[in-house]
Amino acid sequence: MEARFIALYDEYFDDVYRYIYAKLGNKWDAEDVVSDTFRKAYEKRHWLEKEPNPKAWLLTVARNTAIDHYRKKKGVPIGDQLDFHLVPVPFSDPLEQWDEQECLKKTLLCLPSEEMEIINLR
Repeated sequence: MEARFIALYDEYFDDVYRYIYAKLGNKWDAEDVVSDTFRKAYEKRHWLEKEPNPKAWLLTVARNTAIDHYRKKKGVPIGDQLDFHLVPVPFSDPLEQWDEQECLKKTLLCLPSEEMEIINLR
């Protein structure tokens, strides 16, 4: 059980750290959030082993932990600095991913040509 968690930690630590560091922009807060994320994962390790997509679960826990971290800091507006909704979390269900892609395609087709060109340039 412990060896499996260590393997999971080794496999996903860099992904979780990069995700959180990109959102928070400072190493100390990122280290705190990542540490809390893996502490929570360790507490749920029995359940986590059955999770079909542990990376998605860890990134979701990391995102929520980062939001909680900023809520505890006074004077930092949530949402203004954390654009977590812009960072994709991997889908665990291929059908869910396909639905999301189809919805996005339909939405993009409704844009005026100037806005579509801007998106294509990006």
